[in-house]
Amino acid sequence: MRGARQVGKTTLVNEFAKDYEVNTGTITVPVTRTESGSSRGFNLVANPYPSYLDWSLVTADAANANIGSTMWFRTKNTLGAYTFATHNGTSGETVTGTANTTITKFIPPLQAFWIRVNANVGQTTYSTNITFKNSMRAHRDDNGNKLKVPKQDERKRLRLQVSNGAIADEALVYFDANAQDGFDNYDSPKMFNNTASVPEIYTQAGAEKVVINGMNALKHDTEIPLGFATAQANSFSISAIEMSNFEAGTRVILIDKQYPGVETELINGTAYNFSAPVTTANTNRFSLLFRVPGNTTGISNTETGITKVFVNTQNQITIIAKPNSIYSIYNAMGQMIENGIQNTERETRNTKFAAGVYVVKVNNQSTRVILK
Repeated sequence: MRGARQVGKTTLVNEFAKDYEVNTGTITVPVTRTESGSSRGFNLVANPYPSYLDWSLVTADAANANIGSTMWFRTKNTLGAYTFATHNGTSGETVTGTANTTITKFIPPLQAFWIRVNANVGQTTYSTNITFKNSMRAHRDDNGNKLKVPKQDERKRLRLQVSNGAIADEALVYFDANAQDGFDNYDSPKMFNNTASVPEIYTQAGAEKVVINGMNALKHDTEIPLGFATAQANSFSISAIEMSNFEAGTRVILIDKQYPGVETELINGTAYNFSAPVTTANTNRFSLLFRVPGNTTGISNTETGITKVFVNTQNQITIIAKPNSIYSIYNAMGQMIENGIQNTERETRNTKFAAGVYVVKVNNQSTRVILK
């Protein structure tokens, strides 16, 4: 009897082991892309292993050449709205926005995440696989211990945030010598949150809306489209919450095309305030302009005669023009409130102007500026 009971227990353990056998080895998961609609190629998959999965190794493997370099997590933020966090496996760059999570290249065991199948020219419906291998598995150190100091990242990086005062969204622009200015693996497509309370911001690489935009090199007067969307009319702000590794004197200008001639310099931590109605995603209103100092790429108004006028966050007016240019500033009533001579190429007036509409006349050129 004792032996019979022992056999029964062994059989039960074996059956349990069959039902709960953990995954190991190479695992392939079918994924598809259909060239219609707004969510082309997005698939929800999961880490099949009871260990961490290194996304940089997944996306670098030749077996996954048909899979994009980006993964997305969808999670609730602190206000209860669902938002996406984005990680690019090629560059290692991440945008979490206000998602209530911290993500890295290490995907937790059994965690679900979104991936995107690359376009296949000539096919309206394309089926392929994403492949996971034991060599892609990792043992993550959750304590953050490091045996050596990581290499310093010297990439120039601009992180933008749009906010309605309660909830925000982010986009990242960075510069890497291995990236191309068009869309490539150093870019991450924008996964729209589709939540009415969440404003959306992104830039554009070629025809692709991107939340992470890897560009090759920073050149003088580099202008890129800046996209915006909101499902609710509201007041908003756009700010630069990170500006790192830029050469001293580099200026990032936000252009609001709704007000021609108005340029706002984004300074780390400052904001541009504006109002907007319900807006579908487009780049019709905003763009970013990078201006780089230097003899070969700097502003050369002395030669070109170009005049620029913009407002900083302290409501001061800056004029860029030829030295000895004559300027005048008028209020909305046409009254001249300040005038003088431009002594150097770039000068910021000390006056902090009240909110309103002003006209700045430099020689024979007039520019309207709006202060809020």
